[in-house]
Amino acid sequence: MTAVVTAAVDAYHLGNSLRYPERFDLAVAQLGEQATAAEWPADLGVSLRDIADPAHHLLHVAGRYASRGLAAEAVAALRRSLAALHYPDYALLGEPYPPLAETVGLVAATDHLHRDRLATVLAAVEPLLADAGTDPNRDELAEVWDELRAAAVDAPGPPGQ
Repeated sequence: MTAVVTAAVDAYHLGNSLRYPERFDLAVAQLGEQATAAEWPADLGVSLRDIADPAHHLLHVAGRYASRGLAAEAVAALRRSLAALHYPDYALLGEPYPPLAETVGLVAATDHLHRDRLATVLAAVEPLLADAGTDPNRDELAEVWDELRAAAVDAPGPPGQ
């Protein structure tokens, strides 16, 4: 019941609040073995058309995919989030996105809540890419880390740095 109520509260705030710190994952974790977040859709079943801040919500989606070990899906949600910073309609339209080099510069214009969430997601995705061996996204993700460090000195660095 806790997870359902929390999902409903999250859905309300996702439609009405910018940089909303989604609480669903925490509620599911508190349930212990009774439930897992993997039983729920990574996007919580909320349409991006109804989200006030799709770029930020997509970072939460990417984090959920990363926590499930789904590297490709996590990177896809991360790219979609960065594209939505460039032009919000990318959240709805999907690919093709502008090159990551064009969107990563917009990270500096976001607030600390967005940059902190981005750093958390990147830290979760990085080990998944390392496990996948050679990955073409590695250089692009390094660019995101560089821009993030330039935008916020207090943001954590990539694993191993």
